[in-house]
Amino acid sequence: MGNSNKREPWIILVSHGHMAKEVLASAEMIMGKLKEVKTFSLIEGESPEKLIHQMMASLRDAPENSIILVDLLGEHHRMSFQR
Repeated sequence: MGNSNKREPWIILVSHGHMAKEVLASAEMIMGKLKEVKTFSLIEGESPEKLIHQMMASLRDAPENSIILVDLLGEHHRMSFQR
């Protein structure tokens, strides 16, 4: 705290289907290219465990003050962020 080198938070969008990527595309249509926004999607037929592994690998260096937005609060997303 009080560190002038504090990193800006990431925005992390997590959804079932392609909603997260489409929300980002819509936001960028209005605001232009957004930095440090990550999207993760659970696609039909893919295992939740695969998504969890992708998220864990990609978010390892995420700042502590990152913002996580999910489409539905449920078991899969909850499990992802508890790890």
